Amino acid sequence: MKFFNEGTTPAQNVQVAVKLDANLDPSTVEILDAEYPYTKTITGNNLAITFNNIYLPGINQSSPLATYDEAESWVRFKVCSKNVLAPICINHQAIIYFDFEQGIYTNTATTCTFCTQNNGNIALATDCQSGLAHRPNSKSKITENINLGVFPNPVYNLITFASDGSYSNVKLNITNSAGQLVKRETLNILTDGSTVDVEDLKSGIYFVQLTNEKNPKSN
Repeated sequence: MKFFNEGTTPAQNVQVAVKLDANLDPSTVEILDAEYPYTKTITGNNLAITFNNIYLPGINQSSPLATYDEAESWVRFKVCSKNVLAPICINHQAIIYFDFEQGIYTNTATTCTFCTQNNGNIALATDCQSGLAHRPNSKSKITENINLGVFPNPVYNLITFASDGSYSNVKLNITNSAGQLVKRETLNILTDGSTVDVEDLKSGIYFVQLTNEKNPKSN
């Protein structure tokens, strides 16, 4: 999540406030990275990430002049979905507070999470590492339950696939929102995670399809 100081003076303190969706488990919130030191507070479904004494430059301040990059900062965090056996879409919105100014609402982003079950239907992944929209191949034959994690979401450069077992010769297809195939690979999914580079893809919504009809598995 990025935030930007459009003010005429540096912002001494900045707070990112997020009301977590009811389908998310607040106890699983983990801050992955941030540009500045922070404190994290969780009250019920409300997450607050506070940056004190960072003096984030304002892009419109007269002296010293600030660049766009200097006026912008960011924080990355992850949170797990609750154990709900149904596909869901989760809405994300934050309020950014710069010092004592009125809070600024971000745009609302929507994330849909799915995974495959043994009957080939779409279901919400129940493990903490689910994330990217995932739609099973209707023609594939899945002969047993597979706990599959696909993360992070949103994706920046690398998608990671992790499972409770090892699977070889898995066919990966990535399609865009128009249904066009944009990436195809064959990979081995390992228990400690296998990554795919997607840095070449433009920003947008993509669907991941994994197919392995023989389903060789070693625990």
